[in-house]
Order: sequence, then C-alpha cells, then structure tokens
Amino acid sequence: MYIKLLQYRRFQESGGHWVLHYPGEILSVKNKDLCKELIKKGVAVDMGVAAEDLPKGCGLVMRQDGPIPSWVTALEMEMATGEPRLPFAYTIIWNPRSVPNPEFLTLTIGTLRERGWDLAVPLYSYTKLTDKLGSAEERKATKALIHDLRVPYYNTDLMFIKRNDRTKELITRWAEERQGTTDEKLAFIRALYQVKPFILPLPTICLRKK
Repeated sequence: MYIKLLQYRRFQESGGHWVLHYPGEILSVKNKDLCKELIKKGVAVDMGVAAEDLPKGCGLVMRQDGPIPSWVTALEMEMATGEPRLPFAYTIIWNPRSVPNPEFLTLTIGTLRERGWDLAVPLYSYTKLTDKLGSAEERKATKALIHDLRVPYYNTDLMFIKRNDRTKELITRWAEERQGTTDEKLAFIRALYQVKPFILPLPTICLRKK
C-alpha cells in the first residue's frame, strides 16, 4: 500500500535498522493495518496505488540491474531487465537512476488502456528545449529531420507504452537512432518524428532524481 507522509516517521527496514522518513515522501508499506492507523492519526494519506489497480498484462522493464525497489514489489508486476523493449501488453520502461512518483503509475496505465494514446512520457523540462541537447553534429542531423529544434523533449527514464505496431516500430527505430549517439533523448525525438505515434506528454513531477 502506498502512503504519503504528512509528518516525520521512523520505519523499520528489512535489515532491522530504523530509517527516518520526511513529510512529503511516498512510501510503499506492506503492513496495511499500520497504514490505516497512520492515515487515521493524520500522519499519512492513502495514495491509492495497489497491485489490483493495474491492468492484466502490465509489466516493468528495468534498464539497469540492481535491487528491486519496494514500489515494484508492492505492485507485483512482471519484470524484465535490459534494453528498452515491449515484452508486455502495457510496459513501463524505467531507468533506476530516477524515482517515479507513484501517483502517476496506475493513472497513466489506465489512460493508455482506455484512451487512444500509444505511449506516455514525462517532459524533461518546461523551459529547456531540444536545441541545447547533444553535439552540434547530432543537433544538425535532428534538425534536418524535424526542421526546428525549438521543441521540448522527453525524459526517457520513465515511459508507459501500449504494445501495438506503432510502438514496436518506435522502439526499433529508437534503438537504431541510439547507435553512435551520445544523447538518447535526441535519438528518441528523431524516432518519434519518423514513426509519429500518439504520445501523451506527462508533467515533470512524474519523476525525481535520487
């Protein structure tokens, strides 16, 4: 169960040591009775994200090997690791260097399931534009394709993708564009403009740096 803390609170971790958490933190807590008690006392609020909220066929591709975080375990998703791909009907592609905001997980997957979007990806910034990314050579190649670099770009650390012909082509084209590039965000922009899937831009608060 996910809760958002309104007050300071110590929780005992799996190793037995106690860790202090701060107001505003979103935590996955398996003890539902404890969650209900904290919510009742006004220490936390229910974030309403649970495994049963996700549609069947939803899974996670984690781009780096490492420990599985608590929010993944709590959502009981199927998992794979490695390069971006679409092994599930609804795939979350995630780079562990960034922390997702659980508020958006089931909401975004639900939107993909019920609406016409092919994928949803957070914007990287509301002010930074593509004309500042990558090398001069890569920007030139990108401009030749999209004509104007004064466009926002996406944070590819978190992607919600519905598997279909367009998104399978997008992932293939993105992999090709990443070959020899130093900036995968520019490569993603080039892939987007070639495939033209229906993409839903998400707010930057979907992700935060560790």
